[in-house]
Amino acid sequence: DAVAAVLRRHRHGVFVDTAGEDLSENWQWTAHNAHQLVIPMTYRRDAARAVLEMLDGLRSRHGRPDLVTDAVVAIAATPGSADPVDRDAIISALKDLGIPRIIDVPYEPLFEGSGTRIAEAQLAAPTHIAYTRVAAEIADQLSQLRSSAPIEYTAGAVPTSITRPAVY
Repeated sequence: DAVAAVLRRHRHGVFVDTAGEDLSENWQWTAHNAHQLVIPMTYRRDAARAVLEMLDGLRSRHGRPDLVTDAVVAIAATPGSADPVDRDAIISALKDLGIPRIIDVPYEPLFEGSGTRIAEAQLAAPTHIAYTRVAAEIADQLSQLRSSAPIEYTAGAVPTSITRPAVY
């Protein structure tokens, strides 16, 4: 809460990568405080099962059906996961949960790399276009949320301002 309060003083948006571990403390904090959920996933049954269980938990255990229905899903085929039956079943299951913003993104080999920085110029044109569309969907959704009801940034423990000594 304290870190979020400091960030919110200086930033309009805070992005948290929780790595999908819904039992972790940071995931639960994020689920409680989030305004927008972005789900990157692949057309694999095991990945879809994990995402669907997480979304069900958000609705039932965490009381956040709004995060589910307002979610933006970026879904990609990976080598060996391009079965059209799986793709259609996964998209159908997501739509059954009320998620209309499901965006196909191409497989990008650079994302499988060593974790080093990726320059935008390195991305293939279809990847660039697809992720620009994902970003636009996120921005549109946040804009709609903000215009329908002002987003309140609150945190439990708000630290007082820090005054630095003159030597700095």
